[in-house]
Amino acid sequence: MGGIGKTTLAKFVYNQIVDNFESCSFLKDIQEMSRHHTGLQNLQSQLVSDIIRREQQAYANVEEGINVLRERLCHKKVLILLDDVDHINQIKALAADVGWFGRGSRIIITTREKGVLDQFKVQDLYEVALLEEGHALELFCMHAFRDKSPRPDLAEEALQIVNITGRIPLALEVMGSFLSVYGGRKDMWHATIEKLKIKLDMVDV
Repeated sequence: MGGIGKTTLAKFVYNQIVDNFESCSFLKDIQEMSRHHTGLQNLQSQLVSDIIRREQQAYANVEEGINVLRERLCHKKVLILLDDVDHINQIKALAADVGWFGRGSRIIITTREKGVLDQFKVQDLYEVALLEEGHALELFCMHAFRDKSPRPDLAEEALQIVNITGRIPLALEVMGSFLSVYGGRKDMWHATIEKLKIKLDMVDV
């Protein structure tokens, strides 16, 4: 499921431990990037460029990119985040084996397709769940009010939005930031809630 916070959580972990590594690379939107004809080669080029801190170079094919990765990065302790992977070939092209990199390297992968990880030696697997109502309300309020609790006059509306969005972290962050612009204007809050309900009804149909 998209939008439940996989990338947000992975980025948080990435930022917390990045100082423990010699080099790092965050490759985002891999699913989208891979749709292009030379998408995987471009991602390989970015990965090498991030790690060795040099300008990107074009590779003739994925196999050439794999050879470069294994030759140039095998002695570097690296942290790599592969975001939104949806096909096994993407992992094979970018980080099929932690042995491609130096000792102590770590690879973080976010995916909606758990099956793509089955052929790899995954050390730890975490499934991101939807937030509990209290935590969801707190996240929304931090973006809408810059506080962990809602304004008393908008408490009911805040809870409505939390439930309408399904407690999905990304949706809560977006809606909170959007409504923060309107402050305490109840008319805008009510209009937004009605629009959300209409969209939800359309999806249900």
